[in-house]
Amino acid sequence: MHVVIGHEGEILDLSEEYIFPDRNFEVSFYSYVLLRADGQVLLRADPLPHHRVDHRNRPLENFPHHLHDNQGRVHSFEGQLKDFIERAKKLLKVR
Repeated sequence: MHVVIGHEGEILDLSEEYIFPDRNFEVSFYSYVLLRADGQVLLRADPLPHHRVDHRNRPLENFPHHLHDNQGRVHSFEGQLKDFIERAKKLLKVR
């Protein structure tokens, strides 16, 4: 899903892949990105296992889930869309 949000034309790009084990619904992969109108990444999250520590060299709390801020720093992240949306809202309010 690609949605233009914010008063400056920010873009929320959400992608999820699903599996249905034992008749349950599970997100197997996701990519959540908040972009400025010019394409600069403000916030992004994914579960790729290429980071094990955050920008302060602390182990990620919910590895492999992690979040990148607009300075490229890695943060712990729970992997939930609702949490990403809340962080995006806060970031947009600050700008």
